[in-house]
Amino acid sequence: MLSEMQATEQFIKCVPTEYFYVHKQCKGEAIYVKKLKRLFADWDNRKIPVSGIIDFILEPTRLLIEKNWEIGCIGVEIKSTYDIEKKPGKAIVQILDYQSCIYSLPNGRTELSMIFLFPYIETASYIASIMQQEGLGLVKYNPSYENIFQLLHANTSHEPIFTYYSNGKIEIRRPRYGKRFGHR
Repeated sequence: MLSEMQATEQFIKCVPTEYFYVHKQCKGEAIYVKKLKRLFADWDNRKIPVSGIIDFILEPTRLLIEKNWEIGCIGVEIKSTYDIEKKPGKAIVQILDYQSCIYSLPNGRTELSMIFLFPYIETASYIASIMQQEGLGLVKYNPSYENIFQLLHANTSHEPIFTYYSNGKIEIRRPRYGKRFGHR
């Protein structure tokens, strides 16, 4: 079991920094708050939430962009392994809130195309299609494997979007999303 602090330390060590700039504790400004949350805030006489702080934003380096990375900045939320195993819904709801924000980085403002949960624990079996459609993923790190660091789409097959191998090579794939809006 990893605490959130241990998971954070491990994550910082595992990110291939030749491909990603790592921004810590990034405050996002809510650009959309769902109606039900607005109603709850009003009912409880509280302010409507206007911001959130995501643990990390990974901004692609020029080298990664030159290797055909197309999805821009991504977020990473760190949780303890206990929280991911026992309360995955709480983490997923938090991530969905963070997708409704715009973030300020040194190079300007950005939205996040995908947000990943770390450390990797299988959590998506029942809601894989929702996680895929919403652009949620999992970060997998195992220094003893050939594929050391992976960003996985949280769908039923956990397709890798980015893989960093022990020999320094990388593999990039486009994430899959439904092409329809609304009616299926």
